[in-house]
Amino acid sequence: MRELAHVVKPGGRILIVDKNKSALGEMEICEWEQWFSTEELQNIMMQYCGNVTVDEDLPYNGKHGVFSAWSGTVK
Repeated sequence: MRELAHVVKPGGRILIVDKNKSALGEMEICEWEQWFSTEELQNIMMQYCGNVTVDEDLPYNGKHGVFSAWSGTVK
């Protein structure tokens, strides 16, 4: 996150789409994968971004809530 904020100019937007930890077990994953809860990634983003929003209900393969999208404006 720190590197993303470093390469995006202030006022630029960062969008992250990743698996939602609350849906762990909904799909096969590799053992090295790390899933974040909505709050975990939101808190990390808030260190570098303002106006952080989260959409927890992105559909995947007919299921909702497996993926989330976090968006913020670089400070």
